[in-house]
Amino acid sequence: MSSSSRRFILQRMRMTSSAKPYPIGRDHPRKQRLDDLRSNSRPLLSLIVQRVQFLINNISDLDTAAKHARLVVNKKVDPERAIPICTTIIGAMCCAKRSDDALDLFHFFFNESKMEPNIASCNLMIKSHCEEGRLDDALRLYSHLSYNTPRPDHNTYDLWICC
Repeated sequence: MSSSSRRFILQRMRMTSSAKPYPIGRDHPRKQRLDDLRSNSRPLLSLIVQRVQFLINNISDLDTAAKHARLVVNKKVDPERAIPICTTIIGAMCCAKRSDDALDLFHFFFNESKMEPNIASCNLMIKSHCEEGRLDDALRLYSHLSYNTPRPDHNTYDLWICC
């Protein structure tokens, strides 16, 4: 290779070199900003779901998990996607024998926030009422379900056998 062609190649390389120490040929996309996450509820919802499940299963911090679960209502997430989070935290509170906290969460999610519960959430509350000896409250919720949605399922009937 002649010195003039080598000089030409080196000069060309200096002109096209970037300020990056290791140029790879293309720019990587920037990481999503928090504003981008807020505009699209799907990534935010999956983050909240993961965080709530982690707080419940790995750390057993139900209070913090409840605070995070309440975010789905504040962020105006699609109720179809938010219901599983609500049911998860209510179920965790019931398993921890914290029925008053479960009742507060149920009231917040489904009465104050006007989301429609699934039958699993209602069954958890009926079971909690039965375990606490509040059969009138359990019967009142069951009667409401008999005439409204969600409709009682076989699990709901099984709860009455156990009460």
